[in-house]
Amino acid sequence: MFKTIRILGISLVLATLQISHSYAAGYVGEGTIAFMQNAYGQWIMTTNGLNTNPDNCSINIVMLAQTHSQYKEVYSFLLSAYIAQKKVNIYVDGCHTAGYKLFSFVYTNWNPGP
Repeated sequence: MFKTIRILGISLVLATLQISHSYAAGYVGEGTIAFMQNAYGQWIMTTNGLNTNPDNCSINIVMLAQTHSQYKEVYSFLLSAYIAQKKVNIYVDGCHTAGYKLFSFVYTNWNPGP
């Protein structure tokens, strides 16, 4: 009986840890890209929005890793948004080994105006 309760308790703790990691990932907040810099063979950037740090990475800066499946397309999009000062909302998931927030995907809302 106690062995079953112990196994159930350990399983519950492990499931909670798995859920909390998935829950932590999220948007950094809408804003224009304040700066972009090439670093470690990747691109790092921040926005002038909330710039939240949902995964509590040691460096509160977003990194677009070269290993991203759409690296060239995303880099082109982000550079265009930076030059045009278009608002974006970047979604991050996890931390790079250097401590930066890892870019996952980006959202923008096209508004042509009057």
